[in-house]
Amino acid sequence: MRRSTRRRRAGTARRAPAVDSSDLVIRTTPDGGRYTYVSPNVRSILGYEPEELLAQRPLERVHPDDLTRAKTTGDRFASGTDRQTVMLRKRHADGHDVWLEARITAVRDPDTGEVVEAEATARDVTAHVTTERALFGAWSGRHALWTPSGPPSCC
Repeated sequence: MRRSTRRRRAGTARRAPAVDSSDLVIRTTPDGGRYTYVSPNVRSILGYEPEELLAQRPLERVHPDDLTRAKTTGDRFASGTDRQTVMLRKRHADGHDVWLEARITAVRDPDTGEVVEAEATARDVTAHVTTERALFGAWSGRHALWTPSGPPSCC
């Protein structure tokens, strides 16, 4: 088998898990003003049909305490940052909050370098955050002399 064929197949194999994973994949306009794509597994993560989420603004169901962090994503793309990770809470269709860790990548036009889209791969980390908060609470309760400046950075 030719080397170029092996490389092409290896590249396809590396990309396949992202498509088949349980992660939520979304794409938005560069300014984050609207969704352009929502993967079907949004049903299991946030309880919406893809068409329902496509009809919402991306920041519409973000927890109010996380809005500032979510809004600065576009600013970072404008300043030249191409990858970032954001943790935020998004409202599930049944009303509870879901903690999402989103790895966001700027998709740039190859000719102009202009950001044409943002693509996020997000996973539900609610169980992780809940466990971390419980452990933090138990630990800080045992170390009363230690005064934390706040909860862990993810929370």
